[in-house]
Amino acid sequence: MSRADQRKVKDLWSSIPSATRPTLETYKYMMPGDKEAPIEQLLVFDVPAPEHIRSSVPVSQDQDLAIWSAISQKDAWTTT
Repeated sequence: MSRADQRKVKDLWSSIPSATRPTLETYKYMMPGDKEAPIEQLLVFDVPAPEHIRSSVPVSQDQDLAIWSAISQKDAWTTT
């Protein structure tokens, strides 16, 4: 699982149109030039044992972590 700590990222507001009245939505969003970026963290879970391990990926500025998985032979597309 990957998670991002966005506590220091500033809020962004946008107006959402509606049939009756527009509503204001607030969410965390990093704009170009902002110093505070989300801090990515990678967690690895051991399902049989109720525990998790934090990855030892060094934190760097503006990094982005993602998990890629391989498709098993059973799930692969087959052509006939």
